[in-house]
Amino acid sequence: MGLFSSSIALWDDKSQRLDLDMTKEDLYSTLKLLDALFFKARLVDVENSIEYNVTPEGKIVPTETCCFAVWGKDSPCTNCTSMQAFKSKSQLTKHESIGSVQFHILSKYIEFNHKPYVLEVVIKETHNVMS
Repeated sequence: MGLFSSSIALWDDKSQRLDLDMTKEDLYSTLKLLDALFFKARLVDVENSIEYNVTPEGKIVPTETCCFAVWGKDSPCTNCTSMQAFKSKSQLTKHESIGSVQFHILSKYIEFNHKPYVLEVVIKETHNVMS
């Protein structure tokens, strides 16, 4: 990895660390793609309950949005899979609802340039069943 390269660390289901070269611009592109494919994709600092954006230049900047605000809550979720994923360096999922709309949340612990985050991917459930 070169002097100006970045890295992302992931853990598999056997708690094995996988280091990948990824530039800040790659991180931006990846999050943009995930956000286009799913209802929402974001980086979360669960220790401070802060949601982060990644700029096109690859800067990771905190928003003024608490991570739990998207669920219409005033405090962290009691069943916060992102906090549990953070603590265990793992991946967890849960369901949340806003009114009658159901969401499936995947929380994956990652480290980008040695800083811990949780990548959350939110899928809006459609209840359309193919036969």
